[in-house]
Amino acid sequence: MTLTGPLRRENGTVLIPADFEKKVLGQTLPVAGSFGTSKPGVLLRRVALDPGHGGKDPGAVGFKGLQEKEVVLDIARRVRKGLLASGITVVMTREGDEFISLERRTAIASCEKADLFVSIHANAHKSRRAR
Repeated sequence: MTLTGPLRRENGTVLIPADFEKKVLGQTLPVAGSFGTSKPGVLLRRVALDPGHGGKDPGAVGFKGLQEKEVVLDIARRVRKGLLASGITVVMTREGDEFISLERRTAIASCEKADLFVSIHANAHKSRRAR
């Protein structure tokens, strides 16, 4: 799989090329976070996926007690499946509900010589009316 352009940062948000998002997720999500591009590609061979939090650190806790650490691990597993199907090697910083320090997470990606490090997080709200 090829990243067709550089990542961009706008107002503290990292943006990825829309066509790469579609290749990985099978669709383009209807939210800010991607952009169109026509630049030459950058070859990705190995991606490190970092599902945030874990173990003693639940992350954000939403309505009915859903924990961020569970949500982002599920997302990372789904993204891994798409990347593997595209021939990309995937390194996970955690495979289960375990606490891993920030330093260890980046060390895993570095030791595995990842071309891209993606840290996955999610927000939550106690109100069921939040969207």
